[in-house]
Amino acid sequence: MKIAFVVHELNIVKLLKEGADFSSPLEILKASAWQSRPNSTARLTLANVRAIKVLQSSFDIDFVVDTELTEQVKEVLSEFDLIIMNSVASVKSIAFTADLLDWKRQGGFSGKIIVGTEATWSGALKKGEITQEQYDSIYFGDGLLRHTARTDREIYSTSSCTQAAIQEFELAIDEDLFDETAHYDERNLITVVRAPEGRATKNNAGIDAFLSKAKESGLLDRYEIGELRPPYTVRDYWDVLAKSRYLIFTSMGETFSYALNDAKALGVVTFLPRQMYYTTVGRRFSVDSYPDVGIKYTSVDEVVRKIQDIDRVSSRWDSCSRRSKEVVRRKFSLPVITENWAALFSKQSLNCNSLFICAPGEFAGEREITEIAEQLDCSYGMEVYSPSWPSDLDSLSTSRSRTGVTLLRFYLTQLESGALRRLIEVDEGQVNLTARTALGREDMEQTLQFLQLIVRTYKVSKIVYTDGISSMAIAPLLKRLTYFKDIDAGVQSIELVPFIPNSL
Repeated sequence: MKIAFVVHELNIVKLLKEGADFSSPLEILKASAWQSRPNSTARLTLANVRAIKVLQSSFDIDFVVDTELTEQVKEVLSEFDLIIMNSVASVKSIAFTADLLDWKRQGGFSGKIIVGTEATWSGALKKGEITQEQYDSIYFGDGLLRHTARTDREIYSTSSCTQAAIQEFELAIDEDLFDETAHYDERNLITVVRAPEGRATKNNAGIDAFLSKAKESGLLDRYEIGELRPPYTVRDYWDVLAKSRYLIFTSMGETFSYALNDAKALGVVTFLPRQMYYTTVGRRFSVDSYPDVGIKYTSVDEVVRKIQDIDRVSSRWDSCSRRSKEVVRRKFSLPVITENWAALFSKQSLNCNSLFICAPGEFAGEREITEIAEQLDCSYGMEVYSPSWPSDLDSLSTSRSRTGVTLLRFYLTQLESGALRRLIEVDEGQVNLTARTALGREDMEQTLQFLQLIVRTYKVSKIVYTDGISSMAIAPLLKRLTYFKDIDAGVQSIELVPFIPNSL
């Protein structure tokens, strides 16, 4: 199979044309000749190009950097079986992608086109940069790679989401960062990062609230504050992180955040708002994209208390620092992303997780649910309406380290009277899990949309369901759930397996 890897990020295109050595990316970034400010698209493209260069010894892959689909470029691309279209948020790149899809739809290209992680296609549609037909080709065509569903959340407001050919595909952190970490005694900063004024979701007000509470609590008697304000380079940021014990992140919503994950890769203990990685669909439901990334908080008081608790024993900081690096290495390191590309090119599924789902009250509590899920080799568990959810746990998910199972919270709760309430309340961008909105009845299409988002987010290809589920209205919905199997098979039905208690 011949693969064309189309790159449109200008900094990386320049390096490819110059024949740059991509084996030492930190030298490229440290030079900062082309990077006067943090640029996530350049970072992720750099990591992807490095991964592809590794894989060129095993696969027939060529880089293509043209930004206009001329007849000459069509002639070149027609020789390939698979095109990976790494679009970026520029008019030229979006137009190239749209023209490429039209060319295929009109019979000019017979291979597969997989669209990459960048560009917000719903925004491009609203601006008139692409047509509805082109939009449908992106979402319901050969495949779309995305990192979290935040930029695709509109898809999950209709039940057509079950036919969307979307593959969850993580971004990468430059592996070399793991070698630059400093020891505990070399760090004396608590770091905060301000965004340009006017970007409300970045929540600069949260930084002010934390600094006030840190001063009041006496934290600033022991620490200095490393406060970064734009403009700054990625090198500036890493230099500050090298001296930081803690990073307090205040953004209310991110898809990935190199700022956060660079800090983790450098061993900084990180705090982030509990809702930062939520994908929220209207006022209907939310799903946490990364349940296990960072120490999550709901108030600055909680951050101060947790720092004080960690500081009581220095070994606690060492343990938290190791976990920071470990989660990034496990999920976002270059070898992991290289393996993901290799699996995609080899027509292997990237969705290999299983979900155990049970009826409300079918088991004694969340502990038994997670234990059964573990025995069934399910990475995730869910109880419909979540009556066993711990009352003091204000989150959408919780991981049980003893079993390794992540318990997911259902988007509706049920009172003892049988009345239903919607779990989330959204107020000026703040997602609260208050369960105050009463519902007359469950909208089963919304339940389907919620479950499809769960399946996509957690890379689920199999659901194990109990006998109690079989008698509920949710049962027929499971048969409508799908996942992206591979670049040949495309969208396929989820494997459904009935739970047989005596088989454990």
